[in-house]
Amino acid sequence: MMRVSIAFAVLTLLANSAVAEHKIALVQPKTTDLVVAKVVRENDLYAEFRGTTRITGTLVAEWAGGRKNLNYKEPDYSLVPDAESINQLPHFSGYRVRFIEIQNGREALTLAAGNAVSNRLLERKISRATVTGVFDVSNFAVGIECDASWAKATLVSARIPNPKYAAKLPPIETC
Repeated sequence: MMRVSIAFAVLTLLANSAVAEHKIALVQPKTTDLVVAKVVRENDLYAEFRGTTRITGTLVAEWAGGRKNLNYKEPDYSLVPDAESINQLPHFSGYRVRFIEIQNGREALTLAAGNAVSNRLLERKISRATVTGVFDVSNFAVGIECDASWAKATLVSARIPNPKYAAKLPPIETC
């Protein structure tokens, strides 16, 4: 009888968490220019958007595990928005965007930091490159995975007021 009660409790908990996932609201701040194109709530939870939005923050390009770790063929490219931009980005309730995976990373880094920095990173002469500025992104998408938010986008333009300045950021942690 106790096994049945425990099994019932576990099934109830799993069912409730699955239902709760489908009830998480998509928050779209009024200040965003992005328009919802698609929301998926079966198996995965994510939303895709049309349009372009402006984000102030820091573009980070880095080799996972450092430049000497040859297990990776490409660096990771992420845009870390500042607090104001985070508040203006669409997200699921309780899961604000922490960083945005940049889909056109090489191109984005070259656009923002120039060929010299991009080449030094790709040649593994440096482990990390950071550039702080104002970026326009398109093909924006957000979702939830591993009980954490994720976001991805394509960087389409960069305005870098001071190429020698980059905000100090801790390493980006993913699940």
